[in-house]
Amino acid sequence: MSPSRPAIPAALVALAGLAASLAGCGGQEAYSARHAVLVCLGPDRGGAGCYGEPAARTPGLDRLARQGASFLDVATPSPDPALVRQGLLTGFHPWEERSGEITPARACRETGWRTAAFVRPAGMDAAARDGFDPFRAVGDDGDPVEDALAWLDDADPEAPFLLFAGLDGDGPLVRLLRGLERGAHLRRTLVLVTGAGGGPGTGGATDVPLVAWGPFPFRGGGCRPDLARTLDVMPTLLDALRVGTKANRPGRALQRRLKAYKEAALVALARGGHEDDDDAWRSIRVGSWKYVAGHGEALFDLATDPGQRHDLRQREPEKAAELRAALDTAFREG
Repeated sequence: MSPSRPAIPAALVALAGLAASLAGCGGQEAYSARHAVLVCLGPDRGGAGCYGEPAARTPGLDRLARQGASFLDVATPSPDPALVRQGLLTGFHPWEERSGEITPARACRETGWRTAAFVRPAGMDAAARDGFDPFRAVGDDGDPVEDALAWLDDADPEAPFLLFAGLDGDGPLVRLLRGLERGAHLRRTLVLVTGAGGGPGTGGATDVPLVAWGPFPFRGGGCRPDLARTLDVMPTLLDALRVGTKANRPGRALQRRLKAYKEAALVALARGGHEDDDDAWRSIRVGSWKYVAGHGEALFDLATDPGQRHDLRQREPEKAAELRAALDTAFREG
């Protein structure tokens, strides 16, 4: 590495104005938002600077983490990116049948919000698309950020909106944030950024980002080490927008977990593969404990073994039996 002073990346220069905008949008105001922007990044094994990867070039995600709040241990319901996005938008586990339930986007639209989704790639079913108008799957020759900003330019900055963007990586995120700033849309906006999933068998992957920026308590650059789930994103969004639905979703609003360490351990479920296939597996997370059944049964304590290298079933048979019973019950009861 050269000892000379490195050049400042262009993306960081471009975000300098954004930082001032983020810092100046009010302090500890009530945690309601006028607009919401939900971003799901594609699978990225390069990591992010805000998650301790010094070689990563993720200025957009890093900036939001420094100004907002980041969650360090995030569980996903599936290793399939399309299913993760589907669960993200419906607020339900992607294997659950929830016919007749109003979707969050539909609830927002019926309350008077403008809604839109620009996604690459797509692969989500009708339940995830319901309520977004438009819901546009952008091909390889398209640009979801350009489409999203064009949609926003047609709107009154004060008119409430819900925008979902499925992006390839941090570069498009930077462009989206700059466009939101230019259009004066960041004021009273909740921005939630997460990822599309980990690898096979991860179900509770620690390499999935979750960063929130917006009204209190998502300010100040705090890090939350307690377990979070991508299924917590939609309840968080609905709570901030003051939009309710009758559905009993498995997630919990993150801004309502201010005393997380005193609460009962959250449970995260995951499933991969088809149930009739040899590679099918299910997993359950309770606190730092994770149990995997199918695809090689194993018990891990992620607090001491985040890489999931040491199977503790022989050392902790009671804990293994407890989690296996909880796992069977959870899936048997749907």
